[in-house]
Amino acid sequence: MKKRETAWQSRAHRVWFGICTVCLSLYIAYVTYLSQSGFLTGGVQTAAALCAFAALSAALCRLLPRGCERLAGLSPAPQPGSGRRVFWAALAISAVIFGCAFAACWPGGVSYDASNQWRQAHSGEFNNWHPVFHTLLIWLVTRVRDSYPFAVCMQIAAFSAAMAYLTATLNRRGVPAWLALGAHALVCASLPVRNTLMYLGKDSAMTAAVLVVAAQTVHMLHTRGVWLKRPRNAVCFGLTLAAATLLRHNAILWTLPLLICALLCFPWGRRGAALAAGVTVLTLVLVRGPLYGALDVVYPDNTTEESVGISMTILWDVRAQAPEVLDGETATFLSGLAEDGEWEDIYQLHRYNSIKFTYDRELIAGRSVTDILSMAGRAALADPRLAFETVNAVTGLVWDVTGQNRGYETVSNSGDLPLYGRATLNRLGQAALAVIDAPLAWTPVRWLTENIGAQLLILLLVALWALRRRGVDVLTLALPVLCYDLGTMLLLCGDDARFFQCSMAVCIPCMLAMLYLPMIEEA
Repeated sequence: MKKRETAWQSRAHRVWFGICTVCLSLYIAYVTYLSQSGFLTGGVQTAAALCAFAALSAALCRLLPRGCERLAGLSPAPQPGSGRRVFWAALAISAVIFGCAFAACWPGGVSYDASNQWRQAHSGEFNNWHPVFHTLLIWLVTRVRDSYPFAVCMQIAAFSAAMAYLTATLNRRGVPAWLALGAHALVCASLPVRNTLMYLGKDSAMTAAVLVVAAQTVHMLHTRGVWLKRPRNAVCFGLTLAAATLLRHNAILWTLPLLICALLCFPWGRRGAALAAGVTVLTLVLVRGPLYGALDVVYPDNTTEESVGISMTILWDVRAQAPEVLDGETATFLSGLAEDGEWEDIYQLHRYNSIKFTYDRELIAGRSVTDILSMAGRAALADPRLAFETVNAVTGLVWDVTGQNRGYETVSNSGDLPLYGRATLNRLGQAALAVIDAPLAWTPVRWLTENIGAQLLILLLVALWALRRRGVDVLTLALPVLCYDLGTMLLLCGDDARFFQCSMAVCIPCMLAMLYLPMIEEA
């Protein structure tokens, strides 16, 4: 560690640091105290909890800037490498970990979504309920070999190459090889990342694109945007952003904030960022317009339920636990979806997904998002404590820092494709995985690698430190992660960690990238 003098770069630098400090203080106070306090019990307890929350937030507003100021002059000494050897070493690590994992679950995980897309790729009848662009990639792979395990292998290979590229980029930009490779191994061995990768799905495809985008962002940060001045780099950046956006419907929550940051934070690369934005928009228009039109893509007419996950979960939870507080309109609406006696045995508390597919979707399609939000709001006002518990239970997957594993399922064949495992191969893979997973059983390591909330909190703390010593351009690494996690959190219908595979894959590498960022005058 070496000490450097740091100074505020501009008034905007100070303002942004102050805003981020206040927001992070409130966030920390909420996730560490208020969310666990039961402050909606009423009376004196509620008042005491809110006062304690305010006091804790105020204390953090004083402590965080002091801590950042003391540490701002301290940064690890960069050790730039060529990146080439690190790339191949990272690829080898991925091959070992993912190879053992795939052998353990051969022929790979099969979900309902994977089964649906697999059949679309073979029938040529495309439905954009699942991103058609990803279904077309599956179709392309089947032209090489029409085998589900082969398709999963190709997905693993693409993911591994993207992850290795990010790891090599970190090494090229100053992160020591041993540290970059160690972080690479932790990400690959993380259960949420690894298990999701074993399913043929849009989650892993989007994550692979996001890993490349993260590497490109590191290049931009280290050159203060000069990397974007090269037209080839700008075009590649735009194409990668477009690919990520096309591979998952909610990926716009990641790509749009990143594109905005690239346009605003890098004055020397603004023309390149504008070119990247143009390439992104043009690609999206061409794919979703002429290409999808030529393929006769069907667009689902009932997407309401996918955007009101939290609201519907509140409504169903209240009906399950306190139906008497529901008003007549809301009670009638829910009864129309599922009659008494039809849903009690299948509805799982805090999981709207457990009942979402059991009723006629046309019934909910007749309601607007505003209507559903209004009914959920009235139900929440009728029983605030119950609504708060519901929201906490669903969204806790994203912000909970206690280390509870939630939403991490084992790899299984829950689809309806006629695929069968190989007993000997499965046993050998499981034995190898037991050896690989042994070091991860240590509680601190497991807490870091398998806890979305812990990773997000540490990332935000490192980002605040980097913001103090470097400037607002570090937001290009942290803000897309935050926007994606919190935005997707509001759409959840249950605690399913696969939605956040991309976040968990880039959080640790992004932390390292920010730790080894040079000062502005050295960039």
